[in-house]
Amino acid sequence: LTGPLPSNLFNQEALIILDLHGNKFTGHIPEFEDSPLLTFLALQDNDLTGSIPASIGFDHLLLRHIDLSQNMLNSTIPDTIGSLNALEYLFIALNPFLEPGPVPSFLGELTNLVDVSFQDSNREGQLPTELGLLTNLVLLDLAANEIEGDIPVELGNADRLRFLFLNENHLSGNVPGSFEQLTDLVVTMIDSNDLTGNVNSLCTTEHSRLVTYVADCSEFVAEDGIECECCECCNDDDPNCNDVEWFGDLNPVWEDEYVRKHYAFEENQVIYAKLSYLDETGEDEDQAVGDLDADFGNGND
Repeated sequence: LTGPLPSNLFNQEALIILDLHGNKFTGHIPEFEDSPLLTFLALQDNDLTGSIPASIGFDHLLLRHIDLSQNMLNSTIPDTIGSLNALEYLFIALNPFLEPGPVPSFLGELTNLVDVSFQDSNREGQLPTELGLLTNLVLLDLAANEIEGDIPVELGNADRLRFLFLNENHLSGNVPGSFEQLTDLVVTMIDSNDLTGNVNSLCTTEHSRLVTYVADCSEFVAEDGIECECCECCNDDDPNCNDVEWFGDLNPVWEDEYVRKHYAFEENQVIYAKLSYLDETGEDEDQAVGDLDADFGNGND
């Protein structure tokens, strides 16, 4: 599909799911005028330009999923997104023409967030300490930006993190000792930064789930570098070390058996599955939460 997005689709009182991803839509995102039941918004992988409407945060109390990634948006990120308390999935990644700005501190108000990606979205400045309030967060992708300064100690409070991408930034200082609390980490990327010190706190038996760990290190302590005994590889020594593109998409089964929150479409029903992680037996640790149609019908979430 090509051309501008039909503005009437954004003004539907009964609209629950709006999925237009993977097309060739151009132009701006229309204003959200009257869609109070909207729960799932997928506009990624198009050719959209212009701004992210502030109205996206108005009266959308049920909105759980926003994916605007892989477009050419060129505005700021509206603070009104911080009012979407039900939001669990927020991807604004691969929008390199967004106006430069920090990783939004309003993320700390969205305590139901599970997946967040601002990869390659022109983020700069320091990481907000409010990230530590996201105790349900499983995936945090802030790679390929211009973020600088220290990694906040508070990030260690997000102790459900399994996928952490801070690579390709300008972070400096030490990796905080609070990372010892992140015992669920499966993939950790901190390479292509200016970090220093010992990061072996993630090399303990408590971090037995850690599959991929990449930093700027060497077999021994490099001058002004990182000591990492369990890194899968060290990006400064091996140009092929971190040459894999890590980016989530609508396929709910992603890297390393990570099954993220997703919609499964079946006749006459919409199932919203809880995020799960396949254990050693191949069984899901978490179970699906059931049919949401009943919830939408009675106005509850």
